[in-house]
Formats: sequence, structure tokens, C-alpha cells
Amino acid sequence: MKESGAVALGGAFDAFTTFSTFSVEAIQLLSHKKYKEALLYVGASIVGSICLFQAGLML
Repeated sequence: MKESGAVALGGAFDAFTTFSTFSVEAIQLLSHKKYKEALLYVGASIVGSICLFQAGLML
């Protein structure tokens, strides 16, 4: 496997673990009936991701 392929594969695995952590934390907040915190967490994560993605495109 070429080095660039290994880096891409590593990035894909990182994305899955990051999303898994995000999902678990959101579900934990909901299961503890912390609805306001869950909404803020999910909303801030999504808005932050979009903003940082846009910033990366402008580089």
C-alpha cells in the first residue's frame, strides 16, 4: 500500500471513531434527560463542523 493510501485509510478510521464518540456522548446526554445540553452539543458540533469546513476551503 502506498503511503498516501495508508494515510487516507487512517483518516477514514479516525472519522468513524470521532463520529462514534459524538454519537455516544449525544445518546448519553439524552438518556440522562439532559435535553438542553444534548441540543446544544449536537447543534454546536454541526455548526462548528460546517464553519471549520468552510474555513478550510478558503485556505
